[in-house]
Amino acid sequence: TPARGLAGDRGRQRAIAILEELKTQYPEVVDYRYELAATHAWIHVGLFPWQSPTSATREAERSLLEALDESGWLVEQNPSIPHYVLSKALILAKLGTVCWRAQRFEAADEHFQEAIQMQSMAIAKFPDLPPHNLVLLEFMRLRLTQIRHQRAVGSREPAGLSGYRDSVEASIETLTELTATAELADDRLVWNSLPLSYEVLSQILVEMGEHQKALEAQKNAATMRRKLPDGQTQYWRL
Repeated sequence: TPARGLAGDRGRQRAIAILEELKTQYPEVVDYRYELAATHAWIHVGLFPWQSPTSATREAERSLLEALDESGWLVEQNPSIPHYVLSKALILAKLGTVCWRAQRFEAADEHFQEAIQMQSMAIAKFPDLPPHNLVLLEFMRLRLTQIRHQRAVGSREPAGLSGYRDSVEASIETLTELTATAELADDRLVWNSLPLSYEVLSQILVEMGEHQKALEAQKNAATMRRKLPDGQTQYWRL
């Protein structure tokens, strides 16, 4: 409800104020900075497939920028802790989503590119990370393709459609391989990203005039949704 949302926001702002004070009093305690970054970033922006889109707000962007500042400090001061790198990547993806919703495509593109760079760096540097991080990396790439595709359609520049198709097909191939990983059997993101990928592919194929292939992609999306594990059936349809 609106009242509950307002109360929740007041609680978050109070938590931020407390953590800011703790950070000032105990600058050597990195946990306070991490909690501060996480609290600033605790905003629903509709990044993931099971989340409904939200209208972009300047307040959300400002809070995420605060989170990014704290996260950047943590990464610089503690380069051997992978969680800080991964957190920064996720914050960048949320910032990119806010800009995308506001149709600020250039800024969205830049944020997602940096998010992909950070996520890739963490995976390369820390090879023992759980495979969910590979899923998140591929999902970020898919979102970046969506942003570029939407921007191209809006500016009536369809020349790059084949490149977007190739990018989405590569995501589908990678995500399909990841669904076969035992550790990801119940991973919500991989199972929701795959039908989303087919939906995006279908849209691109329609614009390319390949209507039969677009229909096949839609059917594949429907098939994948039926295969969602129990509890994973929520899906934001494009």
